[in-house]
Amino acid sequence: MTRTILHFDMRWSGGCARGNSDWSIVSEANRTSRVGTAILVVVIVALAIVIVQLLGSPADGDSDAATGTGTVAAIDAVAAYDAALQEGRPIYVLFHSRTCQSCIEIDAVAQVVVPEYEGRVSFVDVITDEDSSKELALRFPFQFIPTSYFLLPDGTVHSTYTGVLDAGAMRVQMDSLLAAD
Repeated sequence: MTRTILHFDMRWSGGCARGNSDWSIVSEANRTSRVGTAILVVVIVALAIVIVQLLGSPADGDSDAATGTGTVAAIDAVAAYDAALQEGRPIYVLFHSRTCQSCIEIDAVAQVVVPEYEGRVSFVDVITDEDSSKELALRFPFQFIPTSYFLLPDGTVHSTYTGVLDAGAMRVQMDSLLAAD
């Protein structure tokens, strides 16, 4: 059974009581539909927030400052960079965030290419959204992310690149870094 509600709207305008009558018929089913839609929107937004939080949090393997495999994850970016310098190998430092599309793309490429250079090039993954990364970011002059620094073992800049490197271009940079060493 659908209940019908008769609604009368009297609005005040210009300080005078002016009858601006607006008679409308609103069905209870229509109101129920609107409430259901509002609840659905709230649930979708809540799920989106949870997903963003999960994607934005570091994975379990990222919690170590140095993994011993030539890959250094940035929980404490300064400590990770210092550890990479101590390894005595060329260093690839990637400044990026977990939210910008270009950063997500280069991170995916780095996850494929960097392991190919394990033991030959140290990798410092600097997430610019993290507080510990700000101090390290002050040591490198860049304005945009993602920015890649390819460093000689003593920390001297060999080359830089701002933007997304595809896998082939990243390999070219890494090979050039190794050849310069």
